[in-house]
Amino acid sequence: EKQTAELALEASSSGIWFYNHATGESIQNRLHELGHNVSDNMKIADFFSYIHPEDGKELVPLWKSFIAGKLLQWDVLYRIRNSDKEWVWYRDLGKACFTNSHVGNQIFTGTYTNVTATKSNEQQAQLYGHALQKMNEWLLILDKDLAPVASNPAFNKRFLKDGEVLSQQIINNVLSEEKLNGYISSIKALAVNKKLISEEVLAVPAGFDIPVLISISAIGEKSVDNYVIVISDLSKQKEVEEELKYLANYDPLTRLANRTLIRDRIEQSITHANDRAIALLFIDLDRFKQVNDIYGHAVGDQLLKEAAQRMRKVVGDNHSVGRQSGDEFIVILDDVTQPERVSRYADKLIESLAKPYQFDSQTIHISCSIGMAFYPLDSGNCDDLIQNADIAMLHAKQRGRNCYRFFTEEMNVQIRQRVLLENEFVWAIKENALTNYYQPIVDTKLQNIRGVELLLRWFNHGEMVSPAEFIPLAENIGKIVEVTELALEKALEELRGWLIDDRYLSINLSALHISQPGMVDRLLSILDEAKVSPCRLKLEITEGVLIDDTENAKRQLNKLKDAGFRLFLDDFGTGYSSLTYINQFPIDVIKIDQCFIREITTDLKSRAIVQTIANLADNINSYCVVEGVEDLEQVSIVKQLGCRYMQGYYFARPMPVLDLLSDETALEVARKLNSAAKEQV
Repeated sequence: EKQTAELALEASSSGIWFYNHATGESIQNRLHELGHNVSDNMKIADFFSYIHPEDGKELVPLWKSFIAGKLLQWDVLYRIRNSDKEWVWYRDLGKACFTNSHVGNQIFTGTYTNVTATKSNEQQAQLYGHALQKMNEWLLILDKDLAPVASNPAFNKRFLKDGEVLSQQIINNVLSEEKLNGYISSIKALAVNKKLISEEVLAVPAGFDIPVLISISAIGEKSVDNYVIVISDLSKQKEVEEELKYLANYDPLTRLANRTLIRDRIEQSITHANDRAIALLFIDLDRFKQVNDIYGHAVGDQLLKEAAQRMRKVVGDNHSVGRQSGDEFIVILDDVTQPERVSRYADKLIESLAKPYQFDSQTIHISCSIGMAFYPLDSGNCDDLIQNADIAMLHAKQRGRNCYRFFTEEMNVQIRQRVLLENEFVWAIKENALTNYYQPIVDTKLQNIRGVELLLRWFNHGEMVSPAEFIPLAENIGKIVEVTELALEKALEELRGWLIDDRYLSINLSALHISQPGMVDRLLSILDEAKVSPCRLKLEITEGVLIDDTENAKRQLNKLKDAGFRLFLDDFGTGYSSLTYINQFPIDVIKIDQCFIREITTDLKSRAIVQTIANLADNINSYCVVEGVEDLEQVSIVKQLGCRYMQGYYFARPMPVLDLLSDETALEVARKLNSAAKEQV
């Protein structure tokens, strides 16, 4: 019987313990089982040293009560450290088994049982239970007959009203009886540990529908005992999917169709055209880069959003408008019967986009250039249609911007030539293949050369390309600033010994250059490197520069003036001339355009205009430089009208630096000045 008892104890991971209160010793084999090399007999205090500190704090007072007879039954759960320093759970049972007249002579005995596995299962069960209580998914458990057994708090909060309890009717309300009936056959067909997953839309008591993912698992050993249903809210996931879908097809800034979607719409329009014409408008915002450079990208983004709204308003809901890239947009007009209708849309777009943009205290003016191509007249496919409209847009820019052009095949040839020229021009910049020419500006009173104007020349394959062609090209491809600064650096090197005795060099600054935030510092840096004073450099500004962005131009020109530069107003009297600019900007010198000089010998109006400008300059303590003087008679008239400073072919043509510095040129200019001094009208 003893052997049988020992086997039973061993099979149940149990053992027997004794405690002699008189000796304070405990007898048990437990520590050996845990891998400790200690005696079976040990002081109870030593045994307690192997118990987990947290458990020991609770056990010590209980043990004292037990051996004092105040606690009749010993039933405790605690942890003991094994030789691998792991904690093993034990449950001890015991009682006093021998008593005499002295309490101190009592013997206590009982059993211990290793309950680590059971405790682990309990902890795991508690963990699972806690997780189920806290999980956001909605959990529902059914029995094998599909009757509701339990649900978690998340399910109850979403689908149960206050005071309601889980019932079959609740489940019918969640899935709807019709949907539930559709699921029943599929659920009952599930084998043990198999799962059914599907997406549904559920109605919730709050009065709205939500998309969900339903996962139904069959649970059991050999046969199904329960069905566990986990319902996940897909609302946020669906929102993300919709947002990703939106971003794949729409521009996040302007909320217009993006390049991918607008191409798809063009192709769809072509597919369903049925011999009807389609018009494609390619729109580019003029000089938009300057807006970013001057006001920052945040303001630039606001302008793009406002421009998109204006285009959408003009085009309406019956046609498509999309953002091609950057500041480029595309409009599709379907079922076009008359080109005039397309022109009206283009006019409205130009008018709408040209209206001032107001952002806080900033007022920005911008225009657009539009190119138009037609299907099937100009192209039979999407790519060529976009390309041809783009080509027409580039021609609109070349015509002065703020206008539209229809595509022609001739444009295609011209644009190919332009692309070729552009590539060669970029190569010329890289290889420093552009040449500085200089044209003298003379003082007919003192009979000397006062300065020279820097005029850039480009010889391509042995032939000179007109500045009227490559200067706009440099502006359009964003190279004009680089070209100007390289030419200035070269000029300061070539004229190092010539810029003395109040002689000066004048250069033209483009609108793009004026818009650069760091322009003044950059020019000063170039002059400092060449050891040339700012007063030796005259900056020629056209009236168009002042009109493009009046406020920024005023700020930049004042900075230039404060830095010591002198400012020439070039081509005065042409284009958008206004006396306002003379008063509004810090202009030092007025250059009278050659268009007033060509007919000055015969046209009294031209003489009157030159006389008026000369008087104006004199009244504001300034002076004029007259451009385009080509013969002695013109010189005489201009002198009579009060202008002493002149520039033109009569005195000297633009020339390379070696010719400028030659004795022959000095003598020839002196001879011309002498003749001018003798000439009387």
